[in-house]
Amino acid sequence: MRKHFPDESADHVTDAPYPSSRWLVLDALRVHYVGADHETMPLYLGHHFYGAGANFLPLISHLDITTLALDRPGFGLTSRPHRNRHTKSLYTRRGAAELAWQVLESQYGDMPVMLAGASAGGTHVLEMAALHPERVAGLVLIDAAITGDVGPPGWSRPLLRAPGVSHVGVQLVERRAHTVTKERIGRSWANPSRVTDTIIAPYQQATAMPDYAHGLYHSFVGDAPPDLRSVLQRLDMPALVVSGAKDRVISPRSAARIASLLKHGTFVEIADAGHTPHEEQPERLAALISEFHASL
Repeated sequence: MRKHFPDESADHVTDAPYPSSRWLVLDALRVHYVGADHETMPLYLGHHFYGAGANFLPLISHLDITTLALDRPGFGLTSRPHRNRHTKSLYTRRGAAELAWQVLESQYGDMPVMLAGASAGGTHVLEMAALHPERVAGLVLIDAAITGDVGPPGWSRPLLRAPGVSHVGVQLVERRAHTVTKERIGRSWANPSRVTDTIIAPYQQATAMPDYAHGLYHSFVGDAPPDLRSVLQRLDMPALVVSGAKDRVISPRSAARIASLLKHGTFVEIADAGHTPHEEQPERLAALISEFHASL
């Protein structure tokens, strides 16, 4: 993908839904991200499936660290071009990892960065680290998905990407994926009563995007389910593995195993948190990330 970076005047737009919203135009995409600038080593934040960069805003508000949280292709407010021979790689994990490095390069050049990913965002930042390990100063995995994936079985995905079948699939997603409620988001929290309108707003913003269902469907079926255990064993940078103690999606026991596969992995649990502690316990997670960032 060729890089087209806008001038500074195009970086701040009037239709920004969040005070820290920023946009880049990269070939076929209008890319959205949020973040903050504190003149430190940058922290890149990879969001969970269904999520977006703005899901990290509660966490970012407790950090004194330069941050960038990207909406990956198929999610959030990043545009969702129709999948064809020119754009099909956008909806793969490799395509998302390459895009994230382009965005980081556009903002920070070749500076070292710290990568942090939540749930499927853990898979995403591992793909990024595998591409450019020399650029990664440290790695944080938050209730991370390393094997398996959201979506249909791997054997069925090539068929589901076929034009006629994918057209029907997109229609099914269009009918079923637009309802976002506090109850739905709270299913993966330790205490669902803590979910607020502010928490669900990024999910609702995404459902209003043109071709929302198209992007989400092709993110489901873009490539085979991952198995990144071999990547974990190759990485040599310091790593922090965090789990919500009451995560019912990816158990703390699984997170502890992930830490054991890393050469320099440390495992920490956050009490009274479920699968997305960056939303449910942002202050506690921020303290862990800040301490880790300061140690690099």
